[in-house]
Order: sequence, then C-alpha cells, then structure tokens
Amino acid sequence: MENSKTIESLIELGLDRQEAEIYLYLTKVGSNKKDNTAFAVGKNLSIPRSSVYLYIERLIKKELISPYTINNKKHFLAENPMRIEKSLDKKREIFKSILSDIKNLAENQETNFATRTYRGNGSLEKVYDEMFDKNEMTKYKDIYVLTNTLLSKLLPPNLPTKLDEIKKQNKIYTKMILIPDKSELGSYFKSDAFREVRTLPEGSVFQGSLYIYGDKIALFSLDKKDPISMIIESKTIVQMIKSFFLCTWELLGNGNI
Repeated sequence: MENSKTIESLIELGLDRQEAEIYLYLTKVGSNKKDNTAFAVGKNLSIPRSSVYLYIERLIKKELISPYTINNKKHFLAENPMRIEKSLDKKREIFKSILSDIKNLAENQETNFATRTYRGNGSLEKVYDEMFDKNEMTKYKDIYVLTNTLLSKLLPPNLPTKLDEIKKQNKIYTKMILIPDKSELGSYFKSDAFREVRTLPEGSVFQGSLYIYGDKIALFSLDKKDPISMIIESKTIVQMIKSFFLCTWELLGNGNI
C-alpha cells in the first residue's frame, strides 16, 4: 500500500495498522461522499465491513475522524493531522504528572536485584539508550568497560562516536580494558582526556562486552547471528564484578593505547 512509511510511523504513535490505513485513506478522499462511507473504506482497503465500523469507532474516540450524515447515510471525515500532535502533547503532560510518583515507587522498592534481557537486532541499542539516558547519567560519573572491538561492528556506524560525545558532554570518565586486536582501532577505543585504555595479554579471546556503571552491569554477547544484551541491577553483584575489574586494571599497569 502507498504511504507505508507513514503508516509505520502512525503505528509507532499508537494507532494499529488498520486504524492508520483508514485514517490516511479518509485524509486522501476528503469530503468525496462516494468514497468516505464505511462500505467504500472496506472495499478500498480490503477490510471486512463489520471490522471497519470497529476501527472507525476507535478513530472517532481518538478524535481523528468525525461522522456526518447525508440522506440517512453515514460518512466520515479525517480530522486535521494536528490533532495527533495535540493528542501526543496531552499524553506527554499526563505522563509528566505521574512521572515523579513512578520514580518514587521504583526508588522505594524492597527488591535489590533485577535483570532485563534483550535479543536480536537492536538489542544493543536498547541497553545503550538506557545507559545514556539523561536521568540515568546523573547517577554515575565513571564507566568500567571490558570489551572486544567487535562491539563497534554490531552497532549503527555513527553510534560509537555519538556515545563518545555524550560521555564527554556529561564528563563521564571511562576505564576500558580491550582484548588484543591487530585491526585499526576507532578513536572510541583509544585513550584521551575522558578515557584510559589498557589491553589484556596476547591470547585473551572472548566475544562479549561488559559495562559497569552506577549500580548496574550491562552485558553484550557479540554473536552476529544472535546478539544478546542484558542489564543486571544489583549493588552486591556490581561491587563484586567491579572489584575484579579494578584488580585486573592494576595488574595490567599502564599499557595505554
């Protein structure tokens, strides 16, 4: 169908596929009374008529289309697309009004352990999105990294450089341990004012990455066919892994890159 990108975007904004298709169709036909009936919608979009009414009712409740009657026959008009923006603004205000309550619930929870696992394409980016969230970055100023340089090859081309800039802007310092790698290293794997890099001895091999930040650990399995990412939230586990990291760091001396 035409406008596939627009439909996917409307789905991201909260409509289901049929609602998005109907809204765009009614936007296109406008007030043409031959094409803006439920029958015409179902026929042109290959949606059963009984289902068309269900989707139309949903769109009416969302104030994205309006019904009107001519000669006892119902017709439907798509509302101005600015209604979608207003709806998003309204939802944003509602969310802001409850955000502090949600945060308080999270901060006062009794459990001190949680894990989240992501799998497949995009799983690494999800973890980075959380790690470098503005609110999250207020909780730490140091990151401890043990990584294979293969990590950069599994990320979108510009993401490592973008994350580097975010760390510099927020004055976050990184201690990074790399496995030996003869390939050309990107700047994000080299020491600078906000990062010190040391290398493991020759023969050290693993296809993964570990990040320690605040009271959390991020783990990445760097399998191109099945990438897996995990976040572990536990002060006890973080303290243990961080101690091992710092011990290894000292044993490696000043082998900076």
